Amino acid sequence: MTDRPRFAPWTLSILLPILLYWRGLTAWFQREDFAALGLRDLLARGHSLAWVLFAPVAQGTIRTLSERAFYVSFFSLFGMNALPYRIAAFLTFAASLLLLSSVCAKLTGSRAAGHWAAILWGVNGALAIPMSWTAEYYELLCALFFLLDSWLLLRFAETGQRRFYIAQWVTFVAGFGVLELNVVYPALAAVYAICRAPKILRKVLPMFVVSAAYMALHIAVAPLPGAGPYKLHWDW
Repeated sequence: MTDRPRFAPWTLSILLPILLYWRGLTAWFQREDFAALGLRDLLARGHSLAWVLFAPVAQGTIRTLSERAFYVSFFSLFGMNALPYRIAAFLTFAASLLLLSSVCAKLTGSRAAGHWAAILWGVNGALAIPMSWTAEYYELLCALFFLLDSWLLLRFAETGQRRFYIAQWVTFVAGFGVLELNVVYPALAAVYAICRAPKILRKVLPMFVVSAAYMALHIAVAPLPGAGPYKLHWDW
């Protein structure tokens, strides 16, 4: 008599979002997608690759990895076939769920907590838009980078192996090409270090300098809007 193969709990955390958002795989391009798809044409018109990848555009954003490189490379390979873009979004989200499960399990010491964290995040209604609209891919990729950074930091705290620390720095710096929100990661890492691993806090602090330098550079090359809906408003 042979044992039946056990059902891996993490499988549910991946299958459930697919069941919920599968129609996102059939979604075509819409709205801002067409502006991003036109980036490839800018190269044909004589713009340099550096300009296409790094020049500030709408609202001063410079999302080199999550928008520029993503659309330019996929358009070169697949043209207006939207399915590969959507598959990339689903694979990115699946990887995020696995990382979330692992990070939560490490923080709580409970695999069950990790699996439930992934499931609860997967059924979050806010995911409906990025799971069906390619222009919002940066949200999925940003979550993946944050979770990968966190996983590498936890592994460094657990093992003390320098390779995890170096890899975290690589993904942290690359995260600035995904979304401006990346500047807050050092604060998240510092909170973890203070609460769970004080010995690595001094290793986290230099990242604040990098975030501050990125903010200064970003404001210099892409000043904050002085009017309109994207203007910052400060009150008490």
